[in-house]
Amino acid sequence: MREMQLIQQVMEDKGGIMKTADFVALGINNSEIIRLWEKGELLKVKHGYYRLAEYGAPRATEIIAHLFPDGILSMDTALYFYGYRNGPPQEWVLTLNRNIARSRLKLDYPTLKIYLVEEKYLNVGVSKVKINGTPMKMYNRERVICDCFRYRNKIQPETFNYAIKMYMADPRKNSKNLPEYAKDLRIYNRIKDVLGVLC
Repeated sequence: MREMQLIQQVMEDKGGIMKTADFVALGINNSEIIRLWEKGELLKVKHGYYRLAEYGAPRATEIIAHLFPDGILSMDTALYFYGYRNGPPQEWVLTLNRNIARSRLKLDYPTLKIYLVEEKYLNVGVSKVKINGTPMKMYNRERVICDCFRYRNKIQPETFNYAIKMYMADPRKNSKNLPEYAKDLRIYNRIKDVLGVLC
């Protein structure tokens, strides 16, 4: 009983998900973790990550925020959040530093689409949002529009066109950031050709 109280206390401190190393720090070895999992007291989030069964299955946002605190929601996910996309994307889109250990990307749920970028581009236009009550990082409107130009060959033409149209009509846009971000991301001329009036 005391063991479960300890786990619960640490798990709450860790945001609802614990790593194997967190259990070991409590003096709970791997075979004991497996025993708790087999008894149904723990849920496996992914290899080496667990959650108390009484908490229920974690939301996608909780998993992403916990496993990828350095990740930034981007492209289709951000387009949908801002109303620049018609329907919800089939996967969560996340941008990470290209030097990330690839083993971190192995995940059954939620389905992720990953963009890997150089560190100097990673934090351009990051904002903080809450999704389903979970604090997360997401690119702001102007960065998402810049990324639409950067990855234009990877997105559907109708997605691109709709995003540009909705951005232009958005009263919450901060278009003075657009040329600055475009220059930082080395796509200024591409954006100027299409959105010249804003650049």
